[in-house]
Amino acid sequence: FGANLAFHKILAYIFKISLALFFLSYMLKTQSLDGANALMVISIPMMSVYFLLIPKYKKEGSLIEYLLGIAISITLLTILLKSMHWPGTDILKIITSVLIPVALIFTYFKRNIIRPVIIRTIIILSVVVAGSFSQYVMSAIRTLNFNYAAYEQHEKEMYTRSLLIMEDGEFINSRIIGSDSVQSMLEKFNKDVVNVDNPDYDFLNEVAWHVYLNSNDSILLKNALVWSEKTIKHEKDWVCLDTYAALLYKNKMFEEAKVYAEEAYELGNDDVTYKLIQDIDSVLSIQE
Repeated sequence: FGANLAFHKILAYIFKISLALFFLSYMLKTQSLDGANALMVISIPMMSVYFLLIPKYKKEGSLIEYLLGIAISITLLTILLKSMHWPGTDILKIITSVLIPVALIFTYFKRNIIRPVIIRTIIILSVVVAGSFSQYVMSAIRTLNFNYAAYEQHEKEMYTRSLLIMEDGEFINSRIIGSDSVQSMLEKFNKDVVNVDNPDYDFLNEVAWHVYLNSNDSILLKNALVWSEKTIKHEKDWVCLDTYAALLYKNKMFEEAKVYAEEAYELGNDDVTYKLIQDIDSVLSIQE
């Protein structure tokens, strides 16, 4: 059957269809659209079948091609499991990290008796396996975005969410998880994001502003005030001054809040800042 012309045509169709479905699923996945996972589950096993059966094309060199076909199939299945977040990925990743380099060596020395499609696939998978040890490379492949600054920003945001945001989407709260837990999370954030050389001041201001808008936790508000103070020491633009004034207000430091709010309003002439000044004045008038 392996020598039959119909068998060759069937394999060729399997490869073409699986390749088309794979690239379609890949494009859908980068755009977070429905149907990506289903197409991937169909296309990758089809490709695996192709590489397991392709050595039947010819007798010469069939053993090495069978072995390479197995290595390719296992690697493709590893990609599938990792993409679907299924169990067993870690074990298969270890296996493929050994199989593919060995396959690459065999491919180089036996390249004269190995069909081009297998050689190209081994080279591509070698690059993918090597890249899998870099989070940036895998993120770039997954999202089709090779902008390293965007990757760093995304990782920073995800790390911040893991520390400061609870499972319900709210900021960490001493009343719910305890003050010790909140303090521990903030110590990690301060160490890794705030108290570093050349921190991202725009990011700090953004996080501090969201704390002002969405949290009433006293420990978190005091820390956000420190982050905001760090930004205005770097550069006194009206956005950072507005955030700092707002956090002073929420930390009940009304006199200082008014000073910075007025300075922010002079620079930015923003309606939100003007509303903050009115709120501060209302509180101060009551206190008098």
